[in-house]
Amino acid sequence: MYDVERLIAHDPGGRGVAALLVPGDLDRAARALAAASRVLIITGFSVGPQGVAETDGPPGALFLGRAMEHLGKRVVFATHRLCAPVMAAGLAHLPLKAPLEVLDRSQSPAPLLDQYEIDLVVSIELPGRAADGQYYNMRGIPITERTAPLDELLLLAASRSIPTIGVGDGGNEAGMGKVAVQVHQAVKGGDKIASVVPADYLISAGTSNWGAYGMLAALDPTLLPEPEEEVRLLTALVVAGALDGVRLEAAATVDGLAQDDYLQILRELRGRER
Repeated sequence: MYDVERLIAHDPGGRGVAALLVPGDLDRAARALAAASRVLIITGFSVGPQGVAETDGPPGALFLGRAMEHLGKRVVFATHRLCAPVMAAGLAHLPLKAPLEVLDRSQSPAPLLDQYEIDLVVSIELPGRAADGQYYNMRGIPITERTAPLDELLLLAASRSIPTIGVGDGGNEAGMGKVAVQVHQAVKGGDKIASVVPADYLISAGTSNWGAYGMLAALDPTLLPEPEEEVRLLTALVVAGALDGVRLEAAATVDGLAQDDYLQILRELRGRER
């Protein structure tokens, strides 16, 4: 799976993603997905002056959830209040049967593990607390006031020996605590924004959506969405309020990339099924 790991680590934004790779974790994450029965998928990074969901994270989470449902697994989604309209629109668009749990900053997510008897936690583009306890975006701006502490679920799961997977692209996401030293060394502002929340299996990618699709490619490439499906989902999410996290525009693009450049990674991952 090393070639897939390298493919999804394509780094057009120059964020230092290659330095954050953990060789072999993609294959280990795929095996954990295959073995799980009840999967909790968490996503939602708020951007822009109003604090809405970005287009990186929800698509990967939603298509991963669809694949898990296809494999007969129970799926639960969790996000914070500001990202809820976008996630709800995505669930309706695909559509998926999975429930969506919505939390705000004042709520502990701990009950979700017992309520749904979760045996695997997956976070995709989810803010992870830094060493000072605050949450930061890639620009080093605190976003604590508009972030629910959903990364706590990875810490709680670890304390109960429930496997965890973290997917990120910048070092400030839940799961990146596994490579905190490398984040400090390779990521601009990493000494400030680096997440201290680790995951058992860390997927580092040029965009977090690519990380989710890399896991599907490792599990079974036929589970991957078609590029046209991706565009339709992105469009539905933008209509619901999502923004490109780099451009801060209501566009069916991800992290400021031209749409065709962004979709090329998905095309290459799908090509592996032939």
